[in-house]
Amino acid sequence: MAAFSYFTSSLEAWKMPNFTTFLDVNIHYFPVKRALVFPARNEYYTYRDLLNVVNRLGNGLKRLGVKKGDRVCVYLPSCPETLISYFATWRIGGVCVPANIILKKHEVTHIIRNSESSMVITNEQGYREVILPLKPEMPALRNVVIVGGKDIEGETVSWKSLVEESPSGLRAENCGFDDLCQLQYTAGTTGLPKSAMLTHGNWMAAVEAEGWVLGLSENDVYLGFYPMAHVGVSWGISVLKAGGTFIIMERFNLEAYLKLTAQYGVTVLSGMPPVLHTLVNSPPGTEDYF
Repeated sequence: MAAFSYFTSSLEAWKMPNFTTFLDVNIHYFPVKRALVFPARNEYYTYRDLLNVVNRLGNGLKRLGVKKGDRVCVYLPSCPETLISYFATWRIGGVCVPANIILKKHEVTHIIRNSESSMVITNEQGYREVILPLKPEMPALRNVVIVGGKDIEGETVSWKSLVEESPSGLRAENCGFDDLCQLQYTAGTTGLPKSAMLTHGNWMAAVEAEGWVLGLSENDVYLGFYPMAHVGVSWGISVLKAGGTFIIMERFNLEAYLKLTAQYGVTVLSGMPPVLHTLVNSPPGTEDYF
């Protein structure tokens, strides 16, 4: 069944202060336009595809008992499933808790325990190496969803089965602008990671501001290499909100970055000083890619 919006117009969708309603807006205008591209798997999602899988996952999470206000920890590398998990959690009124894969085991355990996450979405490696051995230290954890793995009775649910067995129709939960939607943990430079509270209104204001400052439109293409557990993912979401295309890199690699920039006609660059320094001081001929 194809994804559809419960809203009859883009204006009606924007009346709902749930951050994900921009997806409902965009399928009215750009249903078959590429929203997400993941070159590592030669994979892409149109805006219709994206809302489809977000809705299916959201319904699957609800089926597993996730309710408005519940915490869902997303412990994955940079890939489409990471962003889809964020959107699905927000769409049903849940609170997303990103956990960076570069963190140490005790830091991930602290994030899950401190946030009182009732669910973790991870891959097989994350489950076997971190979640399973340390599960007794996570008292609130009830469900584990595995990306790229199989159902393990009594232990985990596979992402694939959860999505495939759920319907694609899902109305966004009615949330207020001040309703919590994310706990963003800091790097913890002076101790264990500490959470910053982000609301639906915070996210709406952030992407509106980024879109306005950069003059983003549906013609823009953003190549993102930040870890998707980092708030830098907001640049990609801002481009999606504008109707553009978000290309996801697993990690920064200069040669791959230059090739993808040329291949997809990237128009938006964001990076921390070391990355910009690398681009500025790259070998002669690099400018031909831009």
